[in-house]
Amino acid sequence: MNTVSLAILIVLIILIILDVRYICKNGAGCSGDCGTCGKTCHWAKDIRRASRHIRVEKKLHSFFKKEKV
Repeated sequence: MNTVSLAILIVLIILIILDVRYICKNGAGCSGDCGTCGKTCHWAKDIRRASRHIRVEKKLHSFFKKEKV
């Protein structure tokens, strides 16, 4: 193994260690399955806001929809 290979190996090991440390400290992130994190999900508030906005738009659209004659 020459010095270039050794340097690359050391850099990779350091990156892996830092990645594992980050995941242990901050969690793995959003997996996209909202049932697993529940209320701890940082996207849950945005999802509730968006769904509320869609419901309001649908109600307004159906209320102001004109009848075709």
